[in-house]
Amino acid sequence: MSIRAARLIRPGGLCFCLLIFLSGCAPRPAEEILEKCREQYAGAENLYEKSTITIKTKMAGKVEEQESELEVYFRKPDSIHSSKDGNVLICNADDLHLYMSSIGQAKRMDPPHSLQSVYENYLAKFHLGRELNAVDSINWFLGSDVEDGPRTATVARKLTHSRGIQCYVLNLALASGAQQTLWIGKRDSLIYRNEVAVSDEDMQRHFKKKTEDRSLDEQQAQMLLERLAGLNIHTTETVVGTAINAEMPDDWFTFKKSKGVEEVQEFHFDLVGEQERPFTLKSTDGKRVSLQEFRGKVVLLDFWASWCEPCIKELPIIEKIYQSLAGKGLVVLGINLEDAETARIAAKQHGLTFPVLVDEEGDARESYQVKGIPRLILIDRTGKITGDFTGLSSKDELRKAINKAGVK
Repeated sequence: MSIRAARLIRPGGLCFCLLIFLSGCAPRPAEEILEKCREQYAGAENLYEKSTITIKTKMAGKVEEQESELEVYFRKPDSIHSSKDGNVLICNADDLHLYMSSIGQAKRMDPPHSLQSVYENYLAKFHLGRELNAVDSINWFLGSDVEDGPRTATVARKLTHSRGIQCYVLNLALASGAQQTLWIGKRDSLIYRNEVAVSDEDMQRHFKKKTEDRSLDEQQAQMLLERLAGLNIHTTETVVGTAINAEMPDDWFTFKKSKGVEEVQEFHFDLVGEQERPFTLKSTDGKRVSLQEFRGKVVLLDFWASWCEPCIKELPIIEKIYQSLAGKGLVVLGINLEDAETARIAAKQHGLTFPVLVDEEGDARESYQVKGIPRLILIDRTGKITGDFTGLSSKDELRKAINKAGVK
């Protein structure tokens, strides 16, 4: 045996080699893993993600589960192509198109000022953790670090595999009290699985903080808390495809109208020309109100909810129209999709003087095929539907439709 070989197997030399080997396997600090992950996304020019999002809710012993698929292409500084359950959003520097496959319609709008505003307005709602300042790959890519991120982060000692990729598993305690678990690739520092668990107590702390910094009205926060009492939510986003700085041609971010697609100024469904669908609902003061009572008058139905921002923006428009045309034969019926107390508080808060009915069981919503809100249905004096609007509508657009229905 050579002297060199003998030295390698000396006890001291063996321990030294073993120490080097073990040090290479030692878990990295959680903060270091998170920072490396953030740098990967923040430094990228393009980002592609395809993920399956599962939302489990538990309230009063009842468990519900929803699953959807979201695919997004981001290209700085101004381009997005996303699809979710057949609906498509395409944005570039010149315009933004929304396409709803369920009704075969596409709507063109002026593009927002930034990718961040597109994400906030159209995509962030699919990421519950975004509201709770959880770690978010898209947020990091867009360069908007959360103001109050994780308070603590720990690395689970055991490495796991997601889609055959070796990952660090990080447990994060968020400032709101919610818990987040991340699977971050050991080699590429990308997120492959993201879980957020939220209790009603976590939401209570979160909304309290938002009222303290005046980003949320106290009455609105209380209304939300009452609605969420006893609710526990667990979201799991599993990334099934991801790429950073992959080539993305311009035509990926250009809307191409295909055969059978109707370009519209406002989304509308196929109820125009059909007869009204009768219903009887209770108002916020407990009275039973039937649609048939108003035959011979022009009726505007407004499907809305207090948590729907476009709905809240549209309410003052509806109220002004009601004030000016109620004496000329226009009936406005607000149809709130929440419980009676929430509807009553919201109607009072926003100064509504037209009747607000409560459709907590969803009977009227189902009858009128309401898939999105705000949704306005205009019915003429004979009971025929002459207007159907989904999304935020302008005052001029509504006045024109109401005038055409016979109220001027």
